[in-house]
Amino acid sequence: MAKLISDRTKIDKMRFQRQAAEQKLAKRLYEAFAAPAAMGKLRTVGTRVVSEMIEFEDVSLEKVLDECQVLDIFKSKRFASLDDLLKGADTLTPSDIADIIYICGEWVLAGGGTRSGEWPANEIQGAYKVGITPDEPVGGSDGWAYQHATDAQKAVWKQEPGGRYRGAWSQPMEPHIAESLGPGSTPGINVKRSLEGSTVLTVDRLFGLLRGADISGSATEGASILERWGSDLLHSAYYLLPLATLVYNAHHTVLEVALTLSLNGINDYHVGFYTTLLPNGAPAELGDVVPALREAEERVEHFVIFYENMQPAGCLLFDQAWETNLLKGSDFSNAVKMLAQAQRLQGFPSRDDVLGLLRAMAPALAADLPDGMNDSSARPSQ
Repeated sequence: MAKLISDRTKIDKMRFQRQAAEQKLAKRLYEAFAAPAAMGKLRTVGTRVVSEMIEFEDVSLEKVLDECQVLDIFKSKRFASLDDLLKGADTLTPSDIADIIYICGEWVLAGGGTRSGEWPANEIQGAYKVGITPDEPVGGSDGWAYQHATDAQKAVWKQEPGGRYRGAWSQPMEPHIAESLGPGSTPGINVKRSLEGSTVLTVDRLFGLLRGADISGSATEGASILERWGSDLLHSAYYLLPLATLVYNAHHTVLEVALTLSLNGINDYHVGFYTTLLPNGAPAELGDVVPALREAEERVEHFVIFYENMQPAGCLLFDQAWETNLLKGSDFSNAVKMLAQAQRLQGFPSRDDVLGLLRAMAPALAADLPDGMNDSSARPSQ
Protein backbone atom coordinates (compact mmCIF):
# COMPACT_ATOMS: atom_id res chain seq x y z
CA MET A 1 0.00 0.00 0.00
CA ALA A 2 1.23 3.49 -0.85
CA LYS A 3 2.44 5.67 2.01
CA LEU A 4 0.66 8.98 2.59
CA ILE A 5 3.08 11.74 3.63
CA SER A 6 2.22 15.29 4.67
CA ASP A 7 5.47 16.50 6.22
CA ARG A 8 6.39 19.42 3.93
CA THR A 9 10.09 19.14 4.77
CA LYS A 10 10.11 15.46 3.81
CA ILE A 11 8.20 16.14 0.59
CA ASP A 12 10.67 18.87 -0.40
CA LYS A 13 13.58 16.54 0.34
CA MET A 14 12.03 13.87 -1.90
CA ARG A 15 11.50 16.41 -4.69
CA PHE A 16 15.05 17.72 -4.49
CA GLN A 17 16.52 14.22 -4.43
CA ARG A 18 14.60 13.25 -7.57
CA GLN A 19 15.62 16.44 -9.35
CA ALA A 20 19.27 16.01 -8.39
CA ALA A 21 19.19 12.35 -9.48
CA GLU A 22 17.96 13.33 -12.95
CA GLN A 23 20.71 15.92 -13.26
CA LYS A 24 23.29 13.30 -12.28
CA LEU A 25 21.78 10.87 -14.79
CA ALA A 26 22.24 13.46 -17.53
CA LYS A 27 25.86 13.88 -16.48
CA ARG A 28 26.46 10.14 -16.71
CA LEU A 29 24.82 10.02 -20.14
CA TYR A 30 27.01 12.92 -21.24
CA GLU A 31 30.10 10.99 -20.16
CA ALA A 32 28.86 7.95 -22.11
CA PHE A 33 28.52 10.01 -25.30
CA ALA A 34 31.93 11.58 -24.66
CA ALA A 35 33.63 8.15 -24.79
CA PRO A 36 36.11 7.95 -27.71
CA ALA A 37 34.22 5.52 -29.97
CA ALA A 38 30.88 7.30 -29.60
CA MET A 39 32.49 10.73 -29.90
CA GLY A 40 34.23 9.64 -33.08
CA LYS A 41 30.89 8.91 -34.71
CA LEU A 42 29.37 12.15 -33.44
CA ARG A 43 32.32 14.15 -34.76
CA THR A 44 31.83 12.55 -38.17
CA VAL A 45 28.17 13.57 -38.13
CA GLY A 46 29.03 17.07 -36.91
CA THR A 47 31.57 17.46 -39.70
CA ARG A 48 28.99 16.42 -42.27
CA VAL A 49 26.49 18.94 -40.96
CA VAL A 50 29.01 21.79 -40.92
CA SER A 51 30.34 20.89 -44.38
CA GLU A 52 26.88 20.97 -45.91
CA MET A 53 26.07 24.29 -44.29
CA ILE A 54 29.30 25.72 -45.71
CA GLU A 55 28.45 24.28 -49.13
CA PHE A 56 25.10 26.06 -49.07
CA GLU A 57 26.48 29.19 -47.43
CA ASP A 58 23.79 31.82 -47.90
CA VAL A 59 22.24 34.90 -46.37
CA SER A 60 20.21 32.75 -43.95
CA LEU A 61 23.36 31.08 -42.63
CA GLU A 62 25.11 34.42 -42.15
CA LYS A 63 22.19 35.72 -40.14
CA VAL A 64 21.93 32.56 -38.04
CA LEU A 65 25.67 32.46 -37.32
CA ASP A 66 25.54 36.06 -36.16
CA GLU A 67 22.69 35.21 -33.76
CA CYS A 68 24.45 32.04 -32.57
CA GLN A 69 27.62 33.79 -31.37
CA VAL A 70 26.15 33.47 -27.86
CA LEU A 71 26.51 29.68 -28.04
CA ASP A 72 29.38 28.20 -26.06
CA ILE A 73 30.93 26.72 -29.18
CA PHE A 74 31.76 30.29 -30.26
CA LYS A 75 31.57 32.08 -26.92
CA SER A 76 34.41 29.95 -25.57
CA LYS A 77 36.64 31.40 -28.34
CA ARG A 78 37.81 27.91 -29.31
CA PHE A 79 36.21 28.37 -32.71
CA ALA A 80 35.62 31.56 -34.70
CA SER A 81 33.79 30.14 -37.71
CA LEU A 82 32.39 27.02 -39.33
CA ASP A 83 35.72 26.54 -41.09
CA ASP A 84 37.41 26.54 -37.69
CA LEU A 85 35.00 23.84 -36.57
CA LEU A 86 36.11 21.62 -39.43
CA LYS A 87 39.77 22.22 -38.66
CA GLY A 88 39.25 21.38 -35.00
CA ALA A 89 36.75 18.57 -35.49
CA ASP A 90 38.85 16.14 -33.46
CA THR A 91 38.33 18.31 -30.37
CA LEU A 92 34.54 18.57 -30.57
CA THR A 93 32.64 17.59 -27.41
CA PRO A 94 29.04 16.36 -27.03
CA SER A 95 28.06 19.93 -26.11
CA ASP A 96 29.71 21.19 -29.30
CA ILE A 97 27.70 18.69 -31.34
CA ALA A 98 24.55 19.95 -29.62
CA ASP A 99 25.47 23.52 -30.59
CA ILE A 100 26.09 22.47 -34.20
CA ILE A 101 22.67 20.80 -34.23
CA TYR A 102 21.11 23.98 -32.85
CA ILE A 103 22.80 26.12 -35.52
CA CYS A 104 21.65 23.77 -38.27
CA GLY A 105 18.12 23.72 -36.91
CA GLU A 106 17.97 27.51 -36.83
CA TRP A 107 19.40 27.60 -40.36
CA VAL A 108 16.69 25.29 -41.66
CA LEU A 109 14.00 27.32 -39.90
CA ALA A 110 15.38 30.45 -41.55
CA GLY A 111 15.05 28.84 -45.00
CA GLY A 112 18.72 28.05 -45.36
CA GLY A 113 20.09 25.64 -47.93
CA THR A 114 17.23 26.28 -50.34
CA ARG A 115 17.93 26.03 -54.04
CA SER A 116 14.91 26.10 -56.29
CA GLY A 117 12.74 24.89 -53.43
CA GLU A 118 15.07 22.09 -52.40
CA TRP A 119 16.63 21.70 -48.96
CA PRO A 120 19.61 20.95 -48.98
CA ALA A 121 19.09 18.13 -51.52
CA ASN A 122 15.93 16.91 -53.18
CA GLU A 123 15.60 13.69 -51.19
CA ILE A 124 16.09 15.38 -47.83
CA GLN A 125 12.91 17.43 -47.58
CA GLY A 126 10.94 15.49 -45.00
CA ALA A 127 13.06 12.36 -45.37
CA TYR A 128 13.39 11.65 -41.67
CA LYS A 129 12.18 8.52 -39.97
CA VAL A 130 12.16 7.51 -36.33
CA GLY A 131 13.86 4.41 -35.00
CA ILE A 132 16.82 4.63 -37.37
CA THR A 133 19.59 2.08 -36.99
CA PRO A 134 22.63 1.39 -39.22
CA ASP A 135 20.72 -1.54 -40.70
CA GLU A 136 17.71 0.60 -41.49
CA PRO A 137 18.82 3.80 -43.27
CA VAL A 138 16.61 6.80 -43.84
CA GLY A 139 14.26 6.39 -46.77
CA GLY A 140 11.05 7.80 -48.10
CA SER A 141 9.42 11.06 -47.17
CA ASP A 142 6.59 11.74 -44.77
CA GLY A 143 7.12 15.40 -44.11
CA TRP A 144 8.49 14.80 -40.63
CA ALA A 145 11.66 16.85 -41.00
CA TYR A 146 9.90 19.72 -42.67
CA GLN A 147 7.69 20.00 -39.60
CA HIS A 148 10.49 19.48 -37.12
CA ALA A 149 10.07 22.91 -35.59
CA THR A 150 6.46 22.29 -34.58
CA ASP A 151 5.59 18.60 -34.59
CA ALA A 152 7.01 17.88 -31.16
CA GLN A 153 5.18 20.84 -29.74
CA LYS A 154 1.76 20.39 -31.33
CA ALA A 155 0.41 18.35 -28.45
CA VAL A 156 1.30 21.21 -26.14
CA TRP A 157 0.52 24.08 -28.46
CA LYS A 158 -3.01 22.89 -29.17
CA GLN A 159 -3.55 23.01 -25.41
CA GLU A 160 -1.79 26.36 -25.11
CA PRO A 161 -2.73 28.49 -28.15
CA GLY A 162 -0.15 31.11 -27.21
CA GLY A 163 2.66 28.61 -27.70
CA ARG A 164 5.08 27.39 -25.09
CA TYR A 165 4.48 29.09 -21.76
CA ARG A 166 7.90 30.26 -20.75
CA GLY A 167 9.39 33.59 -19.87
CA ALA A 168 12.16 35.47 -18.10
CA TRP A 169 13.52 33.96 -14.90
CA SER A 170 15.81 35.70 -12.45
CA GLN A 171 15.98 33.42 -9.41
CA PRO A 172 19.28 31.65 -8.69
CA MET A 173 19.84 28.10 -9.84
CA GLU A 174 18.75 25.46 -7.35
CA PRO A 175 21.85 24.33 -5.37
CA HIS A 176 21.17 20.64 -5.92
CA ILE A 177 21.20 21.28 -9.69
CA ALA A 178 24.08 23.75 -9.73
CA GLU A 179 26.45 21.18 -8.20
CA SER A 180 26.04 18.84 -11.20
CA LEU A 181 25.94 21.28 -14.11
CA GLY A 182 27.62 20.56 -17.42
CA PRO A 183 30.34 22.55 -19.18
CA GLY A 184 27.98 25.09 -20.75
CA SER A 185 28.48 28.60 -19.37
CA THR A 186 24.88 29.86 -19.47
CA PRO A 187 22.20 27.34 -18.43
CA GLY A 188 19.01 28.06 -20.34
CA ILE A 189 16.78 27.58 -17.31
CA ASN A 190 18.75 30.29 -15.55
CA VAL A 191 17.14 32.85 -17.85
CA LYS A 192 13.86 31.23 -18.94
CA ARG A 193 11.42 28.95 -17.12
CA SER A 194 7.92 27.67 -17.80
CA LEU A 195 5.10 30.00 -16.79
CA GLU A 196 1.76 29.43 -15.13
CA GLY A 197 -0.57 27.84 -17.68
CA SER A 198 2.04 25.40 -18.97
CA THR A 199 0.74 21.85 -19.01
CA VAL A 200 4.31 20.62 -18.68
CA LEU A 201 4.68 22.65 -15.48
CA THR A 202 1.56 20.96 -14.11
CA VAL A 203 3.10 17.54 -14.75
CA ASP A 204 6.35 18.76 -13.14
CA ARG A 205 4.46 19.62 -9.97
CA LEU A 206 2.57 16.35 -9.96
CA PHE A 207 5.77 14.29 -9.98
CA GLY A 208 8.00 16.69 -8.05
CA LEU A 209 10.21 17.46 -11.05
CA LEU A 210 12.41 20.47 -11.69
CA ARG A 211 10.67 23.46 -13.25
CA GLY A 212 12.30 23.79 -16.65
CA ALA A 213 11.79 25.80 -19.85
CA ASP A 214 8.76 23.89 -21.19
CA ILE A 215 8.90 21.31 -23.97
CA SER A 216 12.08 21.12 -26.03
CA GLY A 217 12.03 21.98 -29.71
CA SER A 218 15.81 21.54 -29.89
CA ALA A 219 15.44 17.85 -29.09
CA THR A 220 13.36 17.38 -32.23
CA GLU A 221 15.92 19.23 -34.29
CA GLY A 222 18.54 16.96 -32.81
CA ALA A 223 16.63 13.81 -33.76
CA SER A 224 15.98 14.94 -37.32
CA ILE A 225 19.54 16.17 -37.91
CA LEU A 226 21.13 13.04 -36.46
CA GLU A 227 18.91 10.99 -38.76
CA ARG A 228 19.71 13.06 -41.85
CA TRP A 229 23.48 13.06 -41.43
CA GLY A 230 24.07 9.99 -39.30
CA SER A 231 21.66 7.23 -40.23
CA ASP A 232 24.50 5.15 -41.72
CA LEU A 233 26.55 5.44 -38.53
CA LEU A 234 24.28 5.82 -35.55
CA HIS A 235 22.24 3.38 -33.52
CA SER A 236 18.84 4.56 -32.24
CA ALA A 237 20.40 5.06 -28.79
CA TYR A 238 21.92 8.27 -30.14
CA TYR A 239 18.45 9.82 -29.94
CA LEU A 240 19.31 10.28 -26.25
CA LEU A 241 22.08 12.77 -27.06
CA PRO A 242 19.79 15.74 -26.19
CA LEU A 243 19.17 14.17 -22.77
CA ALA A 244 22.90 14.19 -22.22
CA THR A 245 23.60 17.69 -23.52
CA LEU A 246 20.44 19.78 -23.01
CA VAL A 247 19.71 18.40 -19.54
CA TYR A 248 23.31 18.27 -18.29
CA ASN A 249 23.80 21.89 -19.37
CA ALA A 250 20.42 22.80 -17.81
CA HIS A 251 18.71 24.07 -20.93
CA HIS A 252 15.82 21.63 -20.42
CA THR A 253 14.78 18.86 -18.05
CA VAL A 254 14.50 15.11 -18.59
CA LEU A 255 10.73 15.36 -18.95
CA GLU A 256 10.90 18.19 -21.50
CA VAL A 257 13.28 16.27 -23.76
CA ALA A 258 11.59 12.92 -23.20
CA LEU A 259 8.18 14.36 -24.12
CA THR A 260 9.60 15.59 -27.42
CA LEU A 261 10.98 12.14 -28.25
CA SER A 262 7.80 10.36 -27.16
CA LEU A 263 5.49 12.74 -29.04
CA ASN A 264 7.45 11.89 -32.17
CA GLY A 265 7.17 8.14 -31.58
CA ILE A 266 10.86 7.62 -30.84
CA ASN A 267 10.26 6.16 -27.38
CA ASP A 268 7.43 5.84 -24.87
CA TYR A 269 8.67 7.48 -21.71
CA HIS A 270 7.12 6.73 -18.33
CA VAL A 271 8.05 9.33 -15.72
CA GLY A 272 10.82 8.13 -13.42
CA PHE A 273 11.27 4.87 -15.31
CA TYR A 274 14.37 5.85 -17.20
CA THR A 275 14.86 2.58 -19.06
CA THR A 276 11.79 3.56 -21.12
CA LEU A 277 13.83 6.43 -22.59
CA LEU A 278 15.82 4.01 -24.73
CA PRO A 279 14.19 3.11 -28.07
CA ASN A 280 15.94 -0.22 -28.67
CA GLY A 281 18.98 -1.03 -26.58
CA ALA A 282 22.43 0.48 -27.07
CA PRO A 283 25.51 -0.32 -29.19
CA ALA A 284 28.86 -1.35 -27.71
CA GLU A 285 30.32 2.16 -27.87
CA LEU A 286 27.49 3.43 -25.64
CA GLY A 287 27.91 0.59 -23.18
CA ASP A 288 27.30 2.73 -20.08
CA VAL A 289 23.93 4.06 -21.25
CA VAL A 290 21.88 1.00 -20.27
CA PRO A 291 23.36 0.61 -16.76
CA ALA A 292 23.09 4.38 -16.22
CA LEU A 293 19.37 4.33 -16.99
CA ARG A 294 18.74 1.11 -15.08
CA GLU A 295 20.61 2.18 -11.95
CA ALA A 296 18.94 5.60 -11.89
CA GLU A 297 15.56 3.90 -12.17
CA GLU A 298 16.37 1.49 -9.36
CA ARG A 299 17.40 4.30 -7.01
CA VAL A 300 14.64 6.82 -7.66
CA GLU A 301 11.60 7.10 -5.40
CA HIS A 302 8.23 7.02 -7.15
CA PHE A 303 5.66 9.42 -5.76
CA VAL A 304 2.96 11.90 -6.69
CA ILE A 305 2.24 15.20 -4.94
CA PHE A 306 -1.02 17.06 -4.37
CA TYR A 307 -1.41 20.69 -3.34
CA GLU A 308 -3.50 23.11 -1.28
CA ASN A 309 -3.15 26.87 -1.58
CA MET A 310 -0.35 26.36 -4.10
CA GLN A 311 1.78 24.45 -1.56
CA PRO A 312 2.47 20.70 -1.27
CA ALA A 313 -0.20 19.27 1.03
CA GLY A 314 0.54 15.58 0.69
CA CYS A 315 2.43 12.96 -1.20
CA LEU A 316 1.71 9.35 -2.14
CA LEU A 317 4.88 7.27 -2.08
CA PHE A 318 4.87 3.97 -4.01
CA ASP A 319 7.82 2.07 -2.58
CA GLN A 320 6.77 -1.57 -2.86
CA ALA A 321 8.00 -3.60 -5.85
CA TRP A 322 4.49 -4.60 -6.89
CA GLU A 323 3.43 -0.95 -6.79
CA THR A 324 6.29 0.31 -8.91
CA ASN A 325 5.73 -2.51 -11.40
CA LEU A 326 2.08 -1.52 -11.73
CA LEU A 327 3.01 2.14 -11.95
CA LYS A 328 5.56 1.52 -14.70
CA GLY A 329 3.02 -0.26 -16.84
CA SER A 330 0.20 2.20 -16.20
CA ASP A 331 -1.08 5.22 -18.09
CA PHE A 332 -0.50 7.26 -14.94
CA SER A 333 3.28 7.30 -15.44
CA ASN A 334 3.02 7.63 -19.23
CA ALA A 335 4.42 11.09 -19.97
CA VAL A 336 2.42 11.80 -23.13
CA LYS A 337 -0.88 10.55 -21.68
CA MET A 338 -0.35 12.52 -18.49
CA LEU A 339 0.44 15.61 -20.56
CA ALA A 340 -2.95 15.26 -22.21
CA GLN A 341 -4.66 14.87 -18.84
CA ALA A 342 -2.89 17.99 -17.57
CA GLN A 343 -5.09 20.09 -19.85
CA ARG A 344 -7.98 19.71 -17.42
CA LEU A 345 -6.00 20.05 -14.20
CA GLN A 346 -5.41 23.20 -12.21
CA GLY A 347 -1.83 24.39 -12.11
CA PHE A 348 -1.37 22.89 -8.63
CA PRO A 349 -3.12 19.48 -8.75
CA SER A 350 -5.36 18.83 -5.75
CA ARG A 351 -5.84 15.61 -3.80
CA ASP A 352 -9.08 15.01 -5.70
CA ASP A 353 -7.18 15.53 -8.98
CA VAL A 354 -4.63 12.90 -7.99
CA LEU A 355 -7.29 10.47 -6.83
CA GLY A 356 -9.24 10.91 -10.06
CA LEU A 357 -6.11 10.38 -12.17
CA LEU A 358 -5.18 7.21 -10.28
CA ARG A 359 -8.68 5.78 -10.64
CA ALA A 360 -8.72 6.48 -14.38
CA MET A 361 -5.11 5.69 -15.27
CA ALA A 362 -3.92 3.18 -12.64
CA PRO A 363 -7.03 1.52 -11.18
CA ALA A 364 -5.08 -1.32 -9.59
CA LEU A 365 -3.12 1.21 -7.53
CA ALA A 366 -6.21 3.29 -6.78
CA ALA A 367 -7.87 0.21 -5.30
CA ASP A 368 -5.26 -0.04 -2.54
CA LEU A 369 -4.66 3.48 -1.26
CA PRO A 370 -4.04 4.32 2.41
CA ASP A 371 -6.85 5.29 4.76
CA GLY A 372 -7.81 8.90 4.34
CA MET A 373 -6.89 9.24 0.67
CA ASN A 374 -10.37 8.28 -0.49
CA ASP A 375 -12.06 10.55 2.05
CA SER A 376 -11.94 14.15 0.88
CA SER A 377 -12.51 15.32 4.45
CA ALA A 378 -9.59 13.40 5.87
CA ARG A 379 -6.10 14.79 6.25
CA PRO A 380 -2.92 12.86 5.48
CA SER A 381 -0.96 11.67 8.47
CA GLN A 382 2.54 12.92 9.24
